[in-house]
Amino acid sequence: MQFQAALTDQGAAREDQVQARAALLPSVNYNTTYLYTQGGVRSVSPFPTRFIANNEVHEYLSQGDVHQVIGYAQIADYRRSQAFAAVARAKAEVAARGLGVTVVQPFSPNAFRTAWGSKWSG
Repeated sequence: MQFQAALTDQGAAREDQVQARAALLPSVNYNTTYLYTQGGVRSVSPFPTRFIANNEVHEYLSQGDVHQVIGYAQIADYRRSQAFAAVARAKAEVAARGLGVTVVQPFSPNAFRTAWGSKWSG
């Protein structure tokens, strides 16, 4: 149970590290817009009955935005997540070693010698 909890903590710490590193990267937003308006209709009147509020009858807009925030808080979060990940790796290593000792120790020759006494010939 401790081993599984340690692995879960290690995975969560790794994901926190990935998210903190991603927060340091710039964000990119892009949008495209198409505005279609019907042009003026020719009539007997000197003023057309339809008005164009855009620059042209058919207007295409494409905009991109790259935004990045770098500050002490973002860098501190990334370093903190690195430290937490290192601690989680160490705890997982300790838990793995403890699991190994727990599983192997009952089957070691010393355990068999104690259980079988002097009849053990291994």
